[in-house]
Amino acid sequence: MAKTARVPDKKIIEAIRAIGPFISEVARSLSMKPNTLYHRVERTKKLQEVMDEERDAIVDISESNVWKGVKAGDKKDSKYILDRLGKNRGYTTRAEIIDLSENKHITVTPDLSGFTADELKKFMEGLANAANAITDSEAE
Repeated sequence: MAKTARVPDKKIIEAIRAIGPFISEVARSLSMKPNTLYHRVERTKKLQEVMDEERDAIVDISESNVWKGVKAGDKKDSKYILDRLGKNRGYTTRAEIIDLSENKHITVTPDLSGFTADELKKFMEGLANAANAITDSEAE
């Protein structure tokens, strides 16, 4: 059985730039096995850099799309931004509890979609009480 010729890095880079950082699709376009391409990228610094650049470009485009949605009044995009960037203002879908005495970090992601405003308030008060209890026990 004849061994297939090694695809030059230059061809791989061209394919990544044309298709994006999607291993399966790039491999298919070059008649390579995805696993072979994955390991090749893993071992080749320039290929890693190109993949990282293309991933960054996708993130940039996605951020731009979300920002356009926020500016257009899209509630889902606005909630997404608040959940991720509005934590310091109290907007979050998860609570993080850190117990320094035992070096524990607990993340809780409750489904709050069905809660009333009063229920949410009680939930947040409960979290605050739990955090205070941890702080008080550390002080002792």
